[in-house]
Amino acid sequence: MSRLKMTVNGVAIDIDVPESRYLSEVLREDLRLTGTKIGCAEAECGICTVLVDGIAVVSCVFPAFKAQGARVETIEGLSNNGRLHALQQAFLDHGAVQCGICTPGLIMTAKGLLDTKNAAGEAVTENDIRTALKDSYCRCTGYQSVINAVLQASGEEVAPYIPETGTPGTAVGKPRPNPNACPMPGYFQSTPRLRSASTACTQC
Repeated sequence: MSRLKMTVNGVAIDIDVPESRYLSEVLREDLRLTGTKIGCAEAECGICTVLVDGIAVVSCVFPAFKAQGARVETIEGLSNNGRLHALQQAFLDHGAVQCGICTPGLIMTAKGLLDTKNAAGEAVTENDIRTALKDSYCRCTGYQSVINAVLQASGEEVAPYIPETGTPGTAVGKPRPNPNACPMPGYFQSTPRLRSASTACTQC
């Protein structure tokens, strides 16, 4: 066990942890900040991303003691007095939150990008966002809603992405009528000689 001192979401932390601990383990198990999710635990999916001194890192393989004396930001630190961060609100506006497992990592990665660009006085482009998020996996949103959300949070006006949809196949919880269905299913089932797939009932 060794002493780990760092600042997490503006709060000074001073705890004893094993030297083998990864940052994600300290955040989730020792500090109970479970907003940081674990996906692959191999630095492949980006779900566990947090910011360390403003730099996006995959916390599942980031040794906790590399954060000694550092400033760590997690998803829990974004809202302020119940008011959502611009990124969080934009993700809601654009439907970029679905199953939610990858959302914290996407938002923290995007925050690192926006903070870096703002500090340099540079505008954020869609290509910047695609590059920043290229190692963050999301199997629900298709990414365009995520990209639009980050653009909105950067100050750009972006209309919500609403994909085209087809006519629903059910109405009030009941299947729509099938014009090809047998009009006498009971007759078909009760007549053994008509059960053959090659034989239709006399009403069809």
